[in-house]
Amino acid sequence: IAAAFDVLAEKHEKDLLRKLKNFKKPSTKEKKKEGKEVKKARTMADVEAIKDKIKRIVLLAYSQPSLAGFAKKTPDISEVAISGNTEQQLEYAKEILGKEVAFGDAFTELEFIDAKAVTKGKGMQGPVKRFGIKIHRPKAKKRRVVGSISPWNPSTVMWTVPRPGQMGYHNRTVFNKKVLKISNVPSEVNSNAGFKHYGLVKGSFILVAGSVPGPAKRAIGIRKNIRHVPREKHKIEGIDFIATRPSVKGDTGEEKILAKVEVQKEVKKETKSVADEIAAAVKGEKK
Repeated sequence: IAAAFDVLAEKHEKDLLRKLKNFKKPSTKEKKKEGKEVKKARTMADVEAIKDKIKRIVLLAYSQPSLAGFAKKTPDISEVAISGNTEQQLEYAKEILGKEVAFGDAFTELEFIDAKAVTKGKGMQGPVKRFGIKIHRPKAKKRRVVGSISPWNPSTVMWTVPRPGQMGYHNRTVFNKKVLKISNVPSEVNSNAGFKHYGLVKGSFILVAGSVPGPAKRAIGIRKNIRHVPREKHKIEGIDFIATRPSVKGDTGEEKILAKVEVQKEVKKETKSVADEIAAAVKGEKK
């Protein structure tokens, strides 16, 4: 099944052209030189004309890395499936074409999702780090290898044998991650130092229970969960507190932190040197 054609939105960001390198609007001079009629852009009217032949409608969405404050400008493009029959898909595509889709439009808090991303790349690694095999004794000729990779008969190396190779930079999907919070207020999670290798959150964000694959600033695909929801004992009901500053004896208030610093300064001021103590003792004896 091949795509009939694409319908592009009239308004889009300039950075999208970084991804569509071959896309270029022909000028009037180029039209005169070629002497050919340039094909007009497809519209939703063209889709309605052949809606009887259409089996499925898919959305093409692109990301906006500029909203996160990254140095990255080139967006990522991905296909987004639409549920329902062809008529419902067409109606929804009309409404959403050219509009921004936020995370809260498709997902809700305390909902389970699946996250898909590319893991951290670690390059060429041996079987010890790659598969966690045991290191041989010190007297062995080679320590960080497999004892025997295959028998004489059949003379082949099975795929189950740990061998050196590429580690990381793989597509991985983690299932049933619970969305704990969806917010547009970055101050709720930002600390003074920011997040490691990321910095400060500058736009909308979500909090997920558990970890997701990939390093900081890498794109992550999210979808509805396709597996059974975990049992009750694995469920998390919500967030009671978000720690953004270091704690002081179980308390994270700024006032108590400042009060402790002031007390320490006063104690330092009150301390006397050894010479002052000797002088005070001599004065006491004379009295």
